[in-house]
Amino acid sequence: MSDPLGLSIGTTNLVAARVGNQPVMRRSVLTLFGHAAPEVGVPSGHTDGIVLSGFVERIGDPVPLVAVDGSSHHADQLLVDALQAMVYAAGGQPSPLTAIAVPAHWGTSTLWALRNAMRANPTLAPNGMPARLVSDAVASLTALHINLGLSASGVVALIDFGGGGTSITLADAASGFEPIEDTTRYTEFSGDQIDQALLNHVLEGIANAGDMDPAGTAAVGSLSRLREECREAKERLSAETSTELIAELPGYRSGIRVTRAELESLIAPQLDGVLSALTNALERNRISWSDVSAVVTIGGGASIPLLTQRLSEHSQAPVVTTPQPALDAAVGAALFAAYGAEAEAKTALTEIFRIAALRLDQKVEAADRLKVHGRLSTHVLDTHRGKPAVGVTVELYELGGDGERRPVASAITNSDGRPDAPLISGQPLPIARYELLFHVADYFNALAVPQDDPPFLDVVPVEFSIALPEGDYHVPLLVTPWSYAVYRGS
Repeated sequence: MSDPLGLSIGTTNLVAARVGNQPVMRRSVLTLFGHAAPEVGVPSGHTDGIVLSGFVERIGDPVPLVAVDGSSHHADQLLVDALQAMVYAAGGQPSPLTAIAVPAHWGTSTLWALRNAMRANPTLAPNGMPARLVSDAVASLTALHINLGLSASGVVALIDFGGGGTSITLADAASGFEPIEDTTRYTEFSGDQIDQALLNHVLEGIANAGDMDPAGTAAVGSLSRLREECREAKERLSAETSTELIAELPGYRSGIRVTRAELESLIAPQLDGVLSALTNALERNRISWSDVSAVVTIGGGASIPLLTQRLSEHSQAPVVTTPQPALDAAVGAALFAAYGAEAEAKTALTEIFRIAALRLDQKVEAADRLKVHGRLSTHVLDTHRGKPAVGVTVELYELGGDGERRPVASAITNSDGRPDAPLISGQPLPIARYELLFHVADYFNALAVPQDDPPFLDVVPVEFSIALPEGDYHVPLLVTPWSYAVYRGS
C-alpha cells in the first residue's frame, strides 16, 4: 500500500511530503508538452514546452490563461496537472491516502472549483472521490502540535508569509485548532513584493552608479532573470548577513552585494501593516494577549529573521517557527492523510456505539429510560412587525470538515412562523456542524417593506453544532430588515 501523501498549494511553491520522507518543493510553474506529461517547477534552460505560471491565484476563474503561443488553458486544470506531477516528483506511487493543504483564505467557490477539477483525475481522485482538502493553517498547526509539541490550549495566532500575501488565522487550540473566524488576508506584504522591492533597490544602485540605464527597452527582457536573482538573494539573507547576486543586463554584467540590513529597511514599513492587522484581528474577536498561547509563523517569508524579531517585540506570546516553514503545510497534510481517516472512523464508531447503547436502553422497562431520538426545529419571528414570519424559506445544511455543504432539509414557515415539521426528528441527530439559511429579504419584499437595493440582509446564515444525538435543539431567529438575533431555545 502506498505511503500517506500530503500536498500543499502556494502562489510561489507547491510541496509534496510523504510520511517519513524528505518533502519535495517546486515552483508553481507548469510546462506543457505535446509529446510528454507536464512538468512542474522552473524549467531548466531551453524548453520546447509551453511554460505557464500564475494559475494558483486564478482557481475558479472561468477566464482561461493565454500562453505565449496563443493557446488557452483553464487555471483549475493547470493546478490539477501540477499536483499530479508533484505526486510523482515525491517518489512512489499515487496514494489513496492523500490530503491537500489549500490556502486558508480560499472561499467555498474556490474549493469547489478545485474539487470538481480533481474528479476527472484518477491520481487525485481514486474511485472518483477527490483527495481531502484541508486549510493550510489547520494543517500547519497540526504538524507543529505533533512534531514540536505546540500547546493544545489557548488561542494560537498563525501568520502565513506567502508569495502572494500574508494570511492571519486565529485558532482555538483546544478545539483541534479550529479557526475562530475567517482568515484575514493582508496583500500589502508578500514574498513577490519583497522580491520586487529588492529588484528596484538593485536597479536604483546600477542607475546611480551611471553604468547604464536599466529602464532602457533593451534591458526589459532581462529583468525577469535579475528578479529571480533577487529572490534567491532574499532567501540567502535569511541565513547570511550579506550576499552577492549577479546582475546581467544587455551590455552590463556585475556582481552586486546586498546586505540583510538593506533588505530589512525595504520591508519594515509594510511589516508594520501586518502587525496592525494582527492586532485588529485580536481586538475584533475580543482576544487579549494573555489568551494567546503562541504566535506561529509559516510560509517561505517566515525564515526572514526580522519578522520573528518584530513579532516578538509586538506580542506577549512566544513566537514559534520551524527550520523550514515553507514545508509545514504539506507535512501537516501528510499527517491528516495518515491519521485523518482513522480519527474520523473513531468518531463514527463512537457515535454508533452511543446510539446502540441508547437503543438498548429502550428495551429496559423503567421510568427513567434514556431518549433515543433527537429533534431540531426553528422558529422565525418578525420583530419589525411584532408577528410570526410567514413564508420564510429555510434551508438546513450539514458542513463537512473539507468545506462541503450537504443539504439536509428545506421548509417554508407557516402561520406560526415555524416549519410544519421539525427539520430533523424521529432519529438520533448526527453529531456535526450545521448551517441554517433564512431567506429574509424575499420575505420582506413580499410584504413591500422598504429595503435597500441590494438589501442590507438577504440570506441570514446561522452556523451551529450538534453534540447530543438525543438532544432537543431549537434555533429561533428574531429578525428585522436591518438586524437579527439567534439563540438556542427549548
